[in-house]
Amino acid sequence: MATDETKGAAPAAPAPASRAATVTLSDGRVATLRAAKGRDLEKGSLVSGAATQTALLMGIVSCITTIGGKGITYEDVQEMPLADVGLLLAAVGNDILPELVTSPGLRG
Repeated sequence: MATDETKGAAPAAPAPASRAATVTLSDGRVATLRAAKGRDLEKGSLVSGAATQTALLMGIVSCITTIGGKGITYEDVQEMPLADVGLLLAAVGNDILPELVTSPGLRG
């Protein structure tokens, strides 16, 4: 019989394989980007205002990226050298559905 701690709890599932990318930035720091999830799309849209495709992608980057183990903000991404932003966007690009980034309402 289940104890109070386990009653009704779902059995623990094995952790999915983590898909993370690392990018070395122009200043030598290493950015780690975890695999994006649906909630990152929603949060990225909120933090960026999602007026353009680029803003949305930068918002998603800010949600899934850590540098030196610390999360970054949308404003941090805006202030990065363009070459670094490009590297981060490229790392995220494979996770974004083509239908999303080509939507007529999100032309950047």
